[in-house]
Amino acid sequence: MATIHLPDGFTSRPATLDDVVEAVALFNEADREFMPPGAPGYHNADETRGEWTEPDFDLASDTLLVFDAEGTLVAYQEAFTTPPHVRAIVWGKVHPEFRGRGVGAALLAWGEERARELMKRSPEGAAVDAQSWIESENRGAAALLEGAGFERSRFFWDMEIELTEAPAEPRWPDGLELRPFIREEHHRAAHEAIHDSFKDHWGFAPADSDESFERAEHHLDANPHYDPKYYHVLWDGDEVAAVSLCYPNAENDPRKGLVGVLGVRKPWRERGLGLAILLHSFRVFWDNDTPVVTLGVDADSLTGATRLYEKAGMHVEKTFAAYEKRLRQGEDLRNRG
Repeated sequence: MATIHLPDGFTSRPATLDDVVEAVALFNEADREFMPPGAPGYHNADETRGEWTEPDFDLASDTLLVFDAEGTLVAYQEAFTTPPHVRAIVWGKVHPEFRGRGVGAALLAWGEERARELMKRSPEGAAVDAQSWIESENRGAAALLEGAGFERSRFFWDMEIELTEAPAEPRWPDGLELRPFIREEHHRAAHEAIHDSFKDHWGFAPADSDESFERAEHHLDANPHYDPKYYHVLWDGDEVAAVSLCYPNAENDPRKGLVGVLGVRKPWRERGLGLAILLHSFRVFWDNDTPVVTLGVDADSLTGATRLYEKAGMHVEKTFAAYEKRLRQGEDLRNRG
């Protein structure tokens, strides 16, 4: 069991589901300086509860809450892996009033120790990395990570568009069709198409199909904003050519929609499907009084996704940096481009 060495005056324990609301308040307060004025906050209780109940996530071992002498929650850390367990996410938040006291450094050390414990799940001989994500302008977090031996590995963008008029009608190639999404009939095929379309994405690592689909099913069950009318799947006969899985109420903002994942499978690329299904996604949001649309993308996308989104009128709204630390040498199962 990973151990924590906190400064005097602080205590810790693992999180429980009863802590969700208080933890979300901490997350949003820690991010406040990086939010637009008046933003409701990026985190919410439903999404956090869903993350805390994911397969392979153990609240008792993978999380830590830190309290001050008065019993106020002031920091949080988590460290976990997902199949195939070659990347450990090490992520935390410290309340702004408690930064610079050694709490963040203690939590990061605990997170790395927990990540090393989780290596027992990794395939024998495989390289294992710890990874953390921060806002690119968060100089304090960058210094903390770099001081612990992490190196910046990639930039990612949140891109956005505010629709002021109905989006252009998409042009679909002959023989392809959108069909109403029926979860029981279509979710597995859509999920496998996403998996296939992201094989050449930076950081991709192949996972067991059943385990991966179990996680996808959990995400739908846990997401209160799932609505099949926002799940767009383009079919070529019995095969899925492209997908755009979207959600309303992004970042707790009823005016904002999220393109959660958009992928075009390799045999159907270079035919304009990415732009077409993105414009269709815009149109559905517009028709449902959601004029702002956002998505996340690798800033150095190997498939040219950033150019596609810019062509559709989107702009970079926010930049995030991924930091990594090699925990174990071996065969790198993740796509490095």
